[in-house]
Amino acid sequence: MIHFILNAVLFDLAWLMAVVPAAHGWTWIGPIFSLCWLGFHMVYYPSTRLADLKLCMSAALLGYAVDSLLVLNGLMSFPEQAQ
Repeated sequence: MIHFILNAVLFDLAWLMAVVPAAHGWTWIGPIFSLCWLGFHMVYYPSTRLADLKLCMSAALLGYAVDSLLVLNGLMSFPEQAQ
């Protein structure tokens, strides 16, 4: 149970570390923190490593596609410093 809670807290922290610094123009902090969290997760949960990597890649591709569609249709825009 503690692993589930730790993973949920780190996931939320990764999201927060991606959004808040990016709003201030520090777009590099989110990806670095997320990669560190992913590395931590891969080391401490080796039994699900392949499935987790597949899930992460699928989520990243889906997120990129959805964000791209929203931006291209004018439904979402990013601040100048985040581009």
